[in-house]
Amino acid sequence: MKTKIALAFVLALAAAGAAFAQPHGEAVVYDGPQLNGRNYVLRSDIPNFEPIGFNDRTSSIRVVRGTWEFCTDAHYEGRCKVYGPGEYRDLGRQGDRISSARLVRGRPPAEPIARVRLFEGRDFSGRSLTLEQTAPNLEPSGFNDRAKSMIVEHGHWRLCSDAQGRGHCEEFGPGRYAHLPQELRHRLSSVFLK
Repeated sequence: MKTKIALAFVLALAAAGAAFAQPHGEAVVYDGPQLNGRNYVLRSDIPNFEPIGFNDRTSSIRVVRGTWEFCTDAHYEGRCKVYGPGEYRDLGRQGDRISSARLVRGRPPAEPIARVRLFEGRDFSGRSLTLEQTAPNLEPSGFNDRAKSMIVEHGHWRLCSDAQGRGHCEEFGPGRYAHLPQELRHRLSSVFLK
């Protein structure tokens, strides 16, 4: 009898310890702005919103408990942003683009700084220019119509052949681009952070 009671006590302690060790969080995603429309309650990590029918549909978020990281690509890739408890009625650039979410364990990660490096030569050679924000006209930097290659360290960028986002434009995510597309090579005049 004592053995059964002791075993039950040990099992109860183990279950309580496991429950205590599990981070608790809750967030609600809505397919409409201002916390309206169809919603889905998150209580655990969701590496891909496709199976729950919410991929690229989240327009607003309410974080009830915990700190959550929401990302524009599945498996916590793409542009990610951390949200603490509160109501987020307008997601700005993340609106209708979220594809994964996870509860942040421990200290929230610092958000990486969006950064792109442009190079005068192919294969990342020659003089370079580093940007961390939109540059609607590269003329003042002395880098207008000069870029041949590029490294996107973080963020998503829209590159255009003419100033103010005109002309031929293409979008690029993180990666190394040893040769810019022909339409932009030696023609790049404006860069926009998405």
